[in-house]
Amino acid sequence: MNIYDISHQSGVSIATVSRVINNSGYVSEKTRAKVMKVIEENNYSPNAFARGMANSTMSTVGILCSDAGDLYQAQCIHFLEPLVKKEQFAAILSCTGYDETHQEKDLQMLLDRNVDAIILIGSHFISQDPKKNEYIVQAAKRIPVCLLNGYLDAENVFCILHDDQEAEYKLTELVLEGGAESPIFLYRNDSPSTRKKKKGCMDACKEHNIVFREQKVSESFEETCNVIEDLLASEKKCDAFIACDDEIAVAALKSCAKHKIQVPENIQVTGFNNSVLSQVCTPELTSFDNRVEYMCWSGMLAIMQALKNEDHPFKTLYNGKLIVRDSTRKS
Repeated sequence: MNIYDISHQSGVSIATVSRVINNSGYVSEKTRAKVMKVIEENNYSPNAFARGMANSTMSTVGILCSDAGDLYQAQCIHFLEPLVKKEQFAAILSCTGYDETHQEKDLQMLLDRNVDAIILIGSHFISQDPKKNEYIVQAAKRIPVCLLNGYLDAENVFCILHDDQEAEYKLTELVLEGGAESPIFLYRNDSPSTRKKKKGCMDACKEHNIVFREQKVSESFEETCNVIEDLLASEKKCDAFIACDDEIAVAALKSCAKHKIQVPENIQVTGFNNSVLSQVCTPELTSFDNRVEYMCWSGMLAIMQALKNEDHPFKTLYNGKLIVRDSTRKS
């Protein structure tokens, strides 16, 4: 429910609704009563967007991330902020951490500040338990909500998703065609995005009659290196690391170098996100460009169209691009 809906349901102009909300200018008592009845029936709380239409003040978009130090999320913030400014909105950023209680609390804080829309960065905001997603569903009943690389089937929730499953399938296919027989899928958490990447890796392994193996690593870079070094020291053969992100992949490269294992001659390594890390390591890292800038642009477009009461698909799925560098072998 927004000022456009109030205008449509009450049968008056947006300017009239704005005067009623801001108690400014002349509005007849009959018209005022009609507008107020619609507002009360819909439990509408005028936000900064509605007030801004009358007062020419800047409206706000709330952005929630779990960790601004994460390269992927930092990149999203980097692209979102100028997009928000371009639309003459202000951005309010909140870093929630990965605890679900804090995520819900911070989203409520943004609602209390009367933001006009909320953007959630990452699939980790979505739980497999529908009850734990209810706070997002309720928020979307008040304002538009955009999920970047996450999916929630709910009214007024706009989901922009990169096809992570297809991407990881292509990365795995690349190393298998390059001769890998014992790859290991490396991941940090069990987010929806991770599960899609895992499925893509499993599908490629199955098609090549390769046993799928996986290994969870730590949030800490140093501890991740330790886990990978243990894998390298194991008696079980390993000839490829398929990492969920570039940081894990760089940890794999560092561990291989420490053990004097040549990449890609003895072990192939792939990353994900095509971050700056993929080009500053040695050898340069084969990765997948998930086109974060496009995702952020699409998310902001969805928000603006929702605020203008224009139609926009609730789910947008797009493809990225495989970037082959020196950490994988040619088939």
